[in-house]
Amino acid sequence: MAMSRRELLTMGTRGGVVVLASSVVWGRMVFARHQLASRLMDEAATPRSEFARSELDRLPALARQDIEDWFQTPCRNCAPFVDHICSESFAQKLSSLSSEQEREQEVRNAFVADVVQEHLILQKIEQIAEKIGGELDENWKGCCETVQNAWALELPKLSGPADQLDLLHAAVPHIRAQLSAAVSQAEAASQRPVLSTVAMDTIRLEVAVLMLAPKSPQVAIPLSVAVAIFGACKYLLGLISSRPANYRKAISGRLTQLATDIGRQIERETRQQISVLHQWQDKALEKVARDYANAQINLLS
Repeated sequence: MAMSRRELLTMGTRGGVVVLASSVVWGRMVFARHQLASRLMDEAATPRSEFARSELDRLPALARQDIEDWFQTPCRNCAPFVDHICSESFAQKLSSLSSEQEREQEVRNAFVADVVQEHLILQKIEQIAEKIGGELDENWKGCCETVQNAWALELPKLSGPADQLDLLHAAVPHIRAQLSAAVSQAEAASQRPVLSTVAMDTIRLEVAVLMLAPKSPQVAIPLSVAVAIFGACKYLLGLISSRPANYRKAISGRLTQLATDIGRQIERETRQQISVLHQWQDKALEKVARDYANAQINLLS
């Protein structure tokens, strides 16, 4: 039997009402999820900013002071190096080189041979990274505990209470993914990691953030340190080439200043890398908050 026009219109209207009602329910669910995730991130904002501010206030300066104090010793005991580069034999060797770049390289070679060797620089930077990484680990753990406690108070009526959420471990995959992307990008740009890779089965991902500085193509030390050494050696070459009055004293003074220059470079780089880590941590918290909201609010809620 053919369906009448009125019956067809009635069925179409009912179907439209069902679709409209489903759209309204879906829209409400999406909005509720967004609101819940936003509430969670609002609760996390204060502890996150306090932990991040404390880390940026203390840790870069700690790295600077550590490397600066360590570098002072070889730079103060630089008399053999000064004697070497001020000798006639070294002057003759420099005069035999055809370019300024080769002469600068010769001074740098003498520096890493007579003042401080490359592997010792790397070893010290690795120690600093481990020390800072340990503090970052503890701070991140404390931050997650603080945020999780705040979320537990915010969500007392939900069927899955917040105290069942292990925020520390829930954030690990998201931080690891961002770290892996950064390492891949660095490798694509031929920027090899400076230090050995830290185990990824713990929250010691923070230490790995400090490994992303590219290496200098000339000297196998971190770029931030190489920049300071290159500048100092260029200055020393000018002194031993022109030999002004008291040039030996000027050489010793410039080497003493080098420790301060390296400390500033390490402080700046550490600050930049910790800031990157903070961005990764914030994104990880946002992802965990969204996942939690999606799990708690569904069409049946």
